Amino acid sequence: MRIDRINVYSAQLPVKNGVYRMASADVEALDSTLVEIITDDGLTGWGETCPIGPVYQPHHALGARAAIAEIAPGLIGSEIASIRLLSKQMDERLNGHGYA
Repeated sequence: MRIDRINVYSAQLPVKNGVYRMASADVEALDSTLVEIITDDGLTGWGETCPIGPVYQPHHALGARAAIAEIAPGLIGSEIASIRLLSKQMDERLNGHGYA
């Protein structure tokens, strides 16, 4: 099976019990990124990243989505049988972004 399509979605996840107060900001919702990968056989897999940034960590949703935009085109047509090979391909496209 090979990767046929990669779709990226954003979703605002409301914080339970209202606003969450941090030292540097108040957070009402977390900007989450969902990734849908569809194979040529119709198998669908999902992934998600929801970094608490940029006010808490250097990682943030827009950065994750930008990184995915760099990585995704290089994965189209790739075999899904080897996670190690897919991980290597992702690192070759963009090395070092832990939230993408």
